[in-house]
Amino acid sequence: MRDFTIDLCKKDERDLLLKGEPNRIEYVPYVDVHFKVDCSVLRKIGLFEQSCIARLTYADNLRFEVEYVESDNLLRYDRVIFRYKLNDEFFIERDYGIDWLDRTFGRQPYFVCNKTNKRVKHLLIVEGLFRTRHELNKMHYYSEHETVQDRDFRAARKIRRRFDKSTSIIHPMTMMSKPPNMHHATWDKWCFKELYYFKKINARSHQVLQKLQVRLNV
Repeated sequence: MRDFTIDLCKKDERDLLLKGEPNRIEYVPYVDVHFKVDCSVLRKIGLFEQSCIARLTYADNLRFEVEYVESDNLLRYDRVIFRYKLNDEFFIERDYGIDWLDRTFGRQPYFVCNKTNKRVKHLLIVEGLFRTRHELNKMHYYSEHETVQDRDFRAARKIRRRFDKSTSIIHPMTMMSKPPNMHHATWDKWCFKELYYFKKINARSHQVLQKLQVRLNV
């Protein structure tokens, strides 16, 4: 039985992290920022089928051990246990229940929150611990705090990233070249969809400029 070292979050966030006590690591109140462990990923690697101990490596700085324990009692959840060391100093062990639901595409596993007993699809790694979103205070998705214009920007940039185009919203995507090996009908469909968000952004920006001009004239 080996212990695994875990270094937190994504590579672009290492500057925000401090080695030492877990409570010294900076807390970011957005789900999108933190590293996630999806329950479907554990299912794909065969952890729930084999009912064994697996050693997972999500990145060079994120390695841990996970064990699945199947319950003999129908009234109790199956358990999944995470074991690792934080900064090679603190041994941590966290366990969560696994609830199975019948879907049209088969039985799907879900983590059970230890605080609210709600089913969740993934766990977050925050302050050195595996936790659900409900176990953390004021932990929201970034999209919940976006304005309408921010959502239009995000939707347009998402389409542009799909085809490796510039994310600068200056010209519509129709002025850019079609990717190779793509049908013109498919390219026109995505260009029309991106043009819809492009026009909404420009229309809203024009309204803001008109309001500013009215205030300045007054």
